[in-house]
Amino acid sequence: MSLITELVWLLLYLYVLCQCGEINKGLSRMAVLFITCTSFLLLFSLLRFDAVWLVITILVVLFDCFYNEEPFILHWSYVLAPGGFLIIGKWLFASILYFQETEITILFLGFCLLLLMRKRTGKRVVYYLMISLVFIGMFAILRVSNKFQAIENKTTIVEFLNFFKISITGLAIFIFLLIETTFTGFKKEFERDTGKFRNEVLQNQYEEVKNVYLNMRGWRHDYHNHLQVIKAHLAFEQTEELGIYLNELEQELNRVDAYIKSGNIMLDAILNSKFSIMEKKKIIISCKTELSGVIPLPEVDLCVILGNLLDNAMEACEQLQQQERFIRVYIAVIKKQFYVSVQNSAKLVPNFNEKNYISEKRGNHGLGIKRVKALTEKYEGFLNLQNEPGIFAAEVTLPLNNIK
Repeated sequence: MSLITELVWLLLYLYVLCQCGEINKGLSRMAVLFITCTSFLLLFSLLRFDAVWLVITILVVLFDCFYNEEPFILHWSYVLAPGGFLIIGKWLFASILYFQETEITILFLGFCLLLLMRKRTGKRVVYYLMISLVFIGMFAILRVSNKFQAIENKTTIVEFLNFFKISITGLAIFIFLLIETTFTGFKKEFERDTGKFRNEVLQNQYEEVKNVYLNMRGWRHDYHNHLQVIKAHLAFEQTEELGIYLNELEQELNRVDAYIKSGNIMLDAILNSKFSIMEKKKIIISCKTELSGVIPLPEVDLCVILGNLLDNAMEACEQLQQQERFIRVYIAVIKKQFYVSVQNSAKLVPNFNEKNYISEKRGNHGLGIKRVKALTEKYEGFLNLQNEPGIFAAEVTLPLNNIK
């Protein structure tokens, strides 16, 4: 077997491990692994030692166990599978079945691509089926041409078949690189958008915490003035005036204390923090909650759904004049269904795609709706987005029976 072919296999083997496993934490570690495996590959190839891939697989397993921060049990299949495939391929190459290098290479490319798809896309049967059909088809064509070449004596036909085999192998490599480039590009774009979205969320949380802190500091400052007024009324025995002042103070405290008291701590925290920001932006708020008991929805998911819907509504209102801004929120449990409705004023001509309601600017609005949609699908719920001239409405319905 050609040493160059085995070096190509080794590079593909390590690439799969870098993409699927956790051994790519540091270029120095990868360099040590590559040099070690290449040294054994060169040594055993010169000595005609057929168990070279068994040794390399053992080296990779030991490297992963000793230098990896993540337990080996979590991704052992991605470490053992390529090496196991090449051990079998090496045996088939030397056995009676006799598979040629190009045939094993095409099968190995398809096998590695299946491993990468399994890591990135989960259980998408259609991807597995398409990749299997493409690479098995090229393998079958190559196999037939190799058998035909074995019984053909004409030089021109043999040369054509050699060129044909090289073309098929090149096509397989091109398909592998094309699919890999596409998926890695999608992954990088998703990570970049997610990072930007996370930074914006953190910025919003910072503004909300800052607003709460400023309110608390303001009340702490006013607290001393209120005490002085109360002491003055007591000193002059002005009980009637003191009662009036305390009533006014109580009303003011009720107004600032919380916009919503639904009984659910997380729900109240989200609504009150968002409403405090909306009030500063001169948005008219209308909110009603009808809840009884504890909502079994995880607090993180509740924060994602409500936070994104309210942020999108607030973003839409900011594009309007102050007198046109309003947001209406209704949250209730209706017949074992957790229901959230958010309506807000919007432009007469929206700047988003009417088909999927994702902002054309491809910013937070699109990512927020995607997150909400993903959670509704997770709990087998329903997301309804409607737009009419001057108003946008979002409704989320989650069956409580599906929430564990």
